[in-house]
Amino acid sequence: MFLDFIITFIFLFYYLSCFNSVKTEHKIIFIGLFLIAAVLLRLLVNPELNKDYFGYYDLHNFEDPEDIVSFLFSEPYLYLIYKFFNFFISDKKTIFIFIYWWNFIITNWFFIWLATRLDLTLWKKMLLFVFYYFLFGFVLLRNGPVYILFACFFYYGYRNKKFNNVLITPLMHLSAISLIVTFFHKKKYYLKIFFLLLLFLIPVFLIYILPLLNDLIAFQNSMHKVDSYSEGMQVVSVFHKLYFLFISTILVITTFIYKREVVHPILLTTSVFYYISFFINPVLGFRFSPYVLMAVLFFYSRSKQNSKWNKYFNIISLLMLPYFIFTFLDTHIL
Repeated sequence: MFLDFIITFIFLFYYLSCFNSVKTEHKIIFIGLFLIAAVLLRLLVNPELNKDYFGYYDLHNFEDPEDIVSFLFSEPYLYLIYKFFNFFISDKKTIFIFIYWWNFIITNWFFIWLATRLDLTLWKKMLLFVFYYFLFGFVLLRNGPVYILFACFFYYGYRNKKFNNVLITPLMHLSAISLIVTFFHKKKYYLKIFFLLLLFLIPVFLIYILPLLNDLIAFQNSMHKVDSYSEGMQVVSVFHKLYFLFISTILVITTFIYKREVVHPILLTTSVFYYISFFINPVLGFRFSPYVLMAVLFFYSRSKQNSKWNKYFNIISLLMLPYFIFTFLDTHIL
C-alpha cells in the first residue's frame, strides 16, 4: 500500500511537470518532487524483485568473448557496463545494483527531457511515461537505453535536427540493426531504395544469412533470450495479438489524422519493421512496438499542434494512473 502511494506521487508530480504552460520555477519544483519520489521508490524496491533480474543475473554471459565477431553479436553494451563496475567492485550482486541505478539515472534523464519538450502535448508525454517508465527504469538493462536513444532520434529527426548518438545502438541491442537505416532518412530516394532493398534482402536473409548466424554462439544465446519469453506461454501470446491490434489501430488513426503527412520515412520504416517482426514472432513484434509508438507520438505537424482535442486528452490522461500502478506490479514479484 505504501508503494502505491509513492507511485501515485510519482505519477502526479510528473503529470504536473509536463504542462507546457507552467512557469519554469514551478516546473523545476515539480520535477524535483518527481525525482525525490522516484529515488525513494528505487531505494525501497530491491532490483532482485523485477521479473527480468535473474534472467540477466544467471543467464547473461559476462565472460570475455573469444573474438571480435562474437563480441559484436553479444550486444556488448551491458558487458562493458558490467566490466566497468567490476573494475572497482568484485561482488556480482553489488555490481548489478549499480547497473540498475545507472539505468535508473538514464531513464529519469530521458523523461525529464521529455517533460520539457514544449512542442509535445501533455497527453503524449504521459502515454509514454505510463507505458514505459518502469519498464525502462526498473526492468530492462539492454534494450531500455536503446529505446531511449531512438526516441530522441525520432524527435530530432522529425524536426530536421541531427542526433548521431543513435549510431551506437546496434552495440547495445540487436533489434537496433534494422532501424538504424532510419539514420539516412533525409537522403534522396530513401523510401524507394528502402523498399527495393527490403524486397531483395528478406529472401537473402532467410535463405543465406540466417543459417550462418545460427552458427554463432553469441547470436544463438541472444535468440534464446527472446524465445524464453514465449516458450509455453499461451496467455501471453494472446496478449501479444491484442497488442498487435492496439498498435495497428493507432497507426490507422494516425493515418486518418495526418493524411499525406504520415508518409514520412521514419514512421513508415518503423511500421514496416514492426509488422515484419510480428509475423516472424509475436513476441518480437511486442518488443519492437515501443519504436512504433514513439515514432507516432513524436510525429510533428504544425497544422495539428493546437488541436481542440488535446485539452480533453490532457485531462483524460489522468485516468491512466491505475494502469501506471499496474505496470509496476506486473513487472515485479512483490
